[in-house]
Amino acid sequence: MKFTLKLSVVSLFSIVVVSCSTNTKTATIVESSPTILTVGSEEIPVSEFNYVYKKNNSKNGDAYSENSLKEYMELYVNFRLKVKEAEALGYDTTKEFLREYNQYKEQLAQPYLTEKSVTEKLIKEAYDRMNTEVNASHILIRFPEEPSPADTLRAYNKILNIKKQISEGANFEELASKVSEDPSASKNKGNLGYFTSMQMVYPFENAAYNTEIGNVSDVVRTGFGYHIVKVTDKRPARGQVKIAHIMIRAVEGMNPGDLITAKNNIDEIYNKITQGEDWNKLCAQFSEDNRTAQSGGSLPWISTGKVSPEFEDAAFSLNNPNDISKPVKSPYGWHIIKLEEKKGLEPFSKLKNDLKTRIDKDARADLPKDAFISRVKKENNFKEDNKSKQYALSQIDSSLIFGTWKFDSEDKKINATIFS
Repeated sequence: MKFTLKLSVVSLFSIVVVSCSTNTKTATIVESSPTILTVGSEEIPVSEFNYVYKKNNSKNGDAYSENSLKEYMELYVNFRLKVKEAEALGYDTTKEFLREYNQYKEQLAQPYLTEKSVTEKLIKEAYDRMNTEVNASHILIRFPEEPSPADTLRAYNKILNIKKQISEGANFEELASKVSEDPSASKNKGNLGYFTSMQMVYPFENAAYNTEIGNVSDVVRTGFGYHIVKVTDKRPARGQVKIAHIMIRAVEGMNPGDLITAKNNIDEIYNKITQGEDWNKLCAQFSEDNRTAQSGGSLPWISTGKVSPEFEDAAFSLNNPNDISKPVKSPYGWHIIKLEEKKGLEPFSKLKNDLKTRIDKDARADLPKDAFISRVKKENNFKEDNKSKQYALSQIDSSLIFGTWKFDSEDKKINATIFS
């Protein structure tokens, strides 16, 4: 593709005013907008070049020098020529381009469609909660993934009745094992063990952190259904541990004789370790965790709620590097655990960006958007006539989905103002 290119060098350098002192050099581009570049029939004003140059060069030591401007102008000319050629070839109309463009536009829009102060509060709240671990039990009454009003009412009335029984003295754990629709409740009586911030869905987390030890929360709705939460304990955060383990498999359903053999084997390995035999050699020879046996049994960092309670308690009970636990049983088998490293909760500055990313993908993400919408409504004096709105909705049927719904233009009610 060939395009007529016209470059006004005089315009470029006549707009730069450089003032020097002993320590600093500053430059100002005059904000009038004569044409600096013409590509085909398109005129590029000085202000556009100014914007792009500032964006990419303002922190450079030689910003606004003659050489810097010349080099950047060459890059900018090549860029504008490529854009012009791509448009001429129709690249900007392809499905792939439009998909990527719309994704990028959406990404750029997000910061402007949320309330930054709310996001900051949520990040700080999540970190503050990470300093405390909660042990809680719950009773769950489910409703379908896309519940009807009748479904939610049935579930709500059922959970209210259960809460009433508890307030009248019924045992929470016994009721959980009998009526909770969480499949694990029949075995654990609804107990979820210890957890911390960002490990449960946000409404459930709120209920757990806002309920005092020994109390039962109000009814909480999540995507799973309705819950009531009983808080049994709160403790300071344990931080994280880096451990290694030797494991002998022993799971429910194995032959009783094999279970006895597994226990004898782990005891024998433990005795060898206490007598000074090499950990890595024993791990490679005996551990039945095939992923870690050849690497000394080393596991990733562990924090509260990431492994079974028995394994977690044994790991966190070790205090010094190379401390060894006695054999401990988990749902997967018998383990001997060696502490490699231990650390507390990392500082806020280090976790802030990770927390923001997680919050953006969490139910919390709706809160800054809701706050933004509320603020914009208030600023624009938004008013809604609920009576008119409900009437309009009552006249709509499924034809709306297919774009064929019609309304009676003579109906004064449906022509009433819904919002302003």
